[in-house]
Amino acid sequence: MEGLFKDLLEREFITQDSYDRIRADEDLAHYFKSKAKGKKAGAKKAPKKVSANLQERNEEKFDDCRCFARKWEAEGGLGYDSIQCSSCKKVPSDEAEKVMEEFKEKMDEDQLASLPEYLEKYDGCFCKNHLKQDFFMPNGWWLGKVNEDRPEKPMLPKGSFKDGYQEEYKEHRWMFDEEGNKNERISNRGRTPKKLVIEDDDEEKKVEEVEEEKKDRPYMFEGIEYTEVWDEDDKEWLITFDGEHVGGHFLGRIRFADDDEEKAHAGRVAQIEEVEDVPEEDTLKLPEEDKEEEEEEEEEEEDHEDKPHMIDGIEYTLMWDEDDKEWLVTFDDEHVGWPGNGGAGIRFADDDEEKAHADRVVEKE
Repeated sequence: MEGLFKDLLEREFITQDSYDRIRADEDLAHYFKSKAKGKKAGAKKAPKKVSANLQERNEEKFDDCRCFARKWEAEGGLGYDSIQCSSCKKVPSDEAEKVMEEFKEKMDEDQLASLPEYLEKYDGCFCKNHLKQDFFMPNGWWLGKVNEDRPEKPMLPKGSFKDGYQEEYKEHRWMFDEEGNKNERISNRGRTPKKLVIEDDDEEKKVEEVEEEKKDRPYMFEGIEYTEVWDEDDKEWLITFDGEHVGGHFLGRIRFADDDEEKAHAGRVAQIEEVEDVPEEDTLKLPEEDKEEEEEEEEEEEDHEDKPHMIDGIEYTLMWDEDDKEWLVTFDDEHVGWPGNGGAGIRFADDDEEKAHADRVVEKE
C-alpha cells in the first residue's frame, strides 16, 4: 500500500504534508510497519545495481510530457547529466502567475519587479517545484533543461529556497567529461592534511603540508544518501540533498536547518522502509498491491549496494549481509560493528574496535 502513496507523492497528486498525515494516522499505521532486524554478524556483498539504474535513466529519451528540468543524481559526488525530472504535472504558462502568487511573500523588491517579465517568457516547461527554483535562483535553475546543452561547470548557489539563495556558488562535477570519458572520483577517506617528511643524508628533514582538496562527498544518514559540501567561508562541511542545503553535522547525526528539513528527511526514510506483510484481517488484496510488492522487492535488492557511512569525519562502509538481512559497518573490508539506532553512528563489535575508531579520529585531527 505504501508503494501507491509513494507513486502519488512523486507524481504530485498528493502533497508531502498529506503523505505525512496519512502515515501519522493510527488507524492506518499497520500499512507502514517496518520489519524488526536482528543483531547478527557476517558480511556478504550484494550485486550492485544502483549505478546501472542511474545510467539507464541517464540514457532515456527526452519526454516532453514531463517537467523539462535536469535533475542532479550523483554517485561519489559525480553527477549524471541527462536525468529528467519525473513529474508529469507541469505548470502551464497560463497558470504560472497563480502558482507564483503563493511565493510572493518570499520575494524581494527586485524579484517582484522582474516577475512579470519572467512569466511572459515562461513556456510551461517546469513542474511547480522547478518553476519556483528557476525563478528564485540567481541565474535560473542551476542545471538547466534536460533537452538543452548541459552547463559544463554546474554552479549551485549557496542557501536554500526557504532561507534565500546567495550569489555565491559551489561548483559540481559531472560523471563524464565533454568527450564522454569518465571523470575520476576523488575519495578523501575522511583524512585531513598530513605532513610529509622527506629525509636527506646531507640536509635537515623538510616538512611540507599536503593540502586536501575539499571535494563534495556522499554522506549516508539513516539509509538516505546526502552530499557533504565544503563551505570555504565558514570552514565547515554543509549537508545537502538534491542540491539544497539541509543542515550540518552534530554528534554523528544531521543538525537540520529547520523543522521542514527534518520533516522532509522523515519522509525520505519512510519511502525506503520495508513494508510488513498485510495483516490477516485485511483479506482484500488489490491487483496493484501485487505489483507494488514486486517493485518493492526489486527496490530492496537495488538498495543493497555498499554505501559510505561517515562518522566523526571517518569514512566507513555499510555492507549488506544477505544471510541475516542486515547492514554491517566495515572499515577496509573488516567488520567493525553495526549502524546505531536510526541508522546513525556505530554500535562497535567490541572495545577494540571502538578504540581503533578513536585512534582514527585522533590521527585525522
